[in-house]
Amino acid sequence: MVSVPAANLSRGQLARDVAAFIRSCHGKLLVITGAGVSTPSNIPDYRGPKGAYVVNKDYKPIQYQEFMGRHYNRQRYWARSMLGYGTIFHAQPNTIHHSLAEIEAKGHLVGVVTQNVDSLHHKAGGRNVIELHGTLARVECQSCGHAIPRDEFQAMLKSLNPTWVQHIRRDVTREEERVKTVIPPSHTSPGETGSVRPDGDMDVALDFAQFTYPPCHKCGNEATVDVTMATVSVKSVLKPAVVFFGENIPPKVKEQAAELVGKASGGLVLGSTLTTYSAYRLVRDLHAAGKPVWCINKGPTRADALLTRKIEAPIQEIMADVAEML
Repeated sequence: MVSVPAANLSRGQLARDVAAFIRSCHGKLLVITGAGVSTPSNIPDYRGPKGAYVVNKDYKPIQYQEFMGRHYNRQRYWARSMLGYGTIFHAQPNTIHHSLAEIEAKGHLVGVVTQNVDSLHHKAGGRNVIELHGTLARVECQSCGHAIPRDEFQAMLKSLNPTWVQHIRRDVTREEERVKTVIPPSHTSPGETGSVRPDGDMDVALDFAQFTYPPCHKCGNEATVDVTMATVSVKSVLKPAVVFFGENIPPKVKEQAAELVGKASGGLVLGSTLTTYSAYRLVRDLHAAGKPVWCINKGPTRADALLTRKIEAPIQEIMADVAEML
């Protein structure tokens, strides 16, 4: 791997190099994006300098088994999610999203596979985008599969929990709901001291047991879910359409991502440490097929040994220039 720190080459030269690599893929570049692509849109990440895992060493995203296995865990999840939903709802695509949509429109991409659940690639006009870990834009019934928009579900939560609405922090200039977290942590207990962290993450001194969330209004059927060798009966449980930790990526999504790997002539990783196996596997498969993989990311990645070239520089600046050059 050739690793190039930003200080060693000019921004223009780095952009020219990336543009030349994209051209060399002859319209069949696969882009793989991670949290570093969305942090400029004020969406918190997990492993960056200010990520959840760095700021709070005890941070633990909720597990699928936790969510499905206990009513109280769902109360806690949806309460904290309601308070922070504004971060995702009001987030707008940044320069990186728009640059990739422009590069795709010019015919250079076979597609984009993103680990992010914010749907900002779609908002920017991306056409062939695979959301590897799902999306927060909708919620799905775990019994019948019925889906509804997340903003519609947010209105339901507010209606059912009017005393909680007052705890949604509002921006004094834009009157928007502020950041909570993408996937609320699982370790918070009721009765914590209320505080707003620098990124807006809110710990509330309320009893989650008093929080109400609605069931699926379409089915009402009983479903049996196997949770770590225990059988738990759930009734019309609505869950975000994201892949929780401990949950498998849907086979169809795996197949779609693998198909893009097969069609691609090369790969470009943007803003990802590739820590999750689902993303690392894509780079591994590209490398195994003899296809070059470049990466723009600050800090080490799990796939450093497989990369053809790595550039440690601001993604926004480089990709904006690249889009103009192509």
